[in-house]
Amino acid sequence: MASKLSYEKEIIFEIDDKLKELGIDYYNQNFHYSFLNWQPFYWKGYSQTTRYTYVIRDLSDLRTVFSNFSKSKRKYINENEGKYRVYETDNVRMFYELNRKVFERQGLKIPYSMNFIIKFDQRLAERQSRVIFAANDEYGNVNCMLYLVFDKMSSYLLMSGTDPERRDLNLKTLLVWEAIKFSSKIGLMFDFEGSM
Repeated sequence: MASKLSYEKEIIFEIDDKLKELGIDYYNQNFHYSFLNWQPFYWKGYSQTTRYTYVIRDLSDLRTVFSNFSKSKRKYINENEGKYRVYETDNVRMFYELNRKVFERQGLKIPYSMNFIIKFDQRLAERQSRVIFAANDEYGNVNCMLYLVFDKMSSYLLMSGTDPERRDLNLKTLLVWEAIKFSSKIGLMFDFEGSM
């Protein structure tokens, strides 16, 4: 353990040296929840904010997972499962447009471009490290989409988008359930990658 902490300290000090060398005044990093040794950053004068995510570690029994959802989430899933077609898609442009609407509804500008998302998606698709889920209504309209990325241990609910006029249908809950089932199939934990 002591050698691991020493190694991490060394790396963090190298990061700090490189940032100073490059003249970078502002540095923002989100760490995986398993990273516990923030103290060397403190010694170098950095500040930190704790943020939270929620993880379902054991997806081996989906019935148990489902029964642990709140009553309202189970209701939304049960009501919508037969009404909406849920499927996987590669249509990242459509995803971007729905995701952009989430920001617009909040009066915010989307913080990344379509071009960035296309390149980002292309790299993940090449590595088979992402899946995009969509929910269509009976007329074929895409009402909600969810972007899931994954590594060897966990899947992460990275982004989603919902038609603002269809938000009250809670279709994102249906897609989260689909993403959890997908994660269970390939033996991963599910990380909600929650924002504050």
